[in-house]
Amino acid sequence: MQAEDFTLDKNYDVEGFREFIDFLRSENGCPWDKVQTHESLRQNCVEEAYEVCEAIDEKNTEHLKEELGDLLMQVLFHCSIEEEKGNFSLEDVCDASVKKLIRRHPHVFAEENYQSMGEFLNAWEDNKRAEHGQKNTADAMEGVAHSLPSTWRCDKILRKAEKDVRIELGSFLAYAAELDKAAEAGSTEDMERLYPKMMFALLARMKHSINTEMILQKACDQFILRFCQTQEGKE
Repeated sequence: MQAEDFTLDKNYDVEGFREFIDFLRSENGCPWDKVQTHESLRQNCVEEAYEVCEAIDEKNTEHLKEELGDLLMQVLFHCSIEEEKGNFSLEDVCDASVKKLIRRHPHVFAEENYQSMGEFLNAWEDNKRAEHGQKNTADAMEGVAHSLPSTWRCDKILRKAEKDVRIELGSFLAYAAELDKAAEAGSTEDMERLYPKMMFALLARMKHSINTEMILQKACDQFILRFCQTQEGKE
């Protein structure tokens, strides 16, 4: 492929998009694109996923179309890197994903019957554990991505834990009282020890009825709004 093969008057599908990414990484392509690695693109991938979420929250169809394209570009970029190494291709990714979904939908593609949504979700979790070789709840908790936002990771860990046992957590109020004493005493070590415990206990209490990540985002928006209103009053 050459640069003149890609023009604005053409329509491109997924295959055309992949050819475009491959060209950008070729000798005749872009010097920046050809040297990218999984590691150098890591943050871009996260940012594009969040921008998709932003477009969803806005209920903006055009913005969503644009951001989904940016996210798809990340997928194609990572596939292109691995295909160059001879490890796997976009087709391999699609094949593995479809087969995984077939295994996780035995009520559709096999003869399994679930009596409730809860039963289905439990079976889904069990299938995931089996696929990842997770023998117990501890393995499943370890399998939660460390790169998730901390509140989100906390929520997923607690949900996996409570599937098998009831976790006894420390009292949020008790930790708060201890923190007050540590702050008065100026004990940084005690504060660093207690703050995470207090936050974890609070998130555990919230998780059954509140999406912790979303409510903190709302708190940020409300703080910005109040700050802007305060600044306007000073002008």
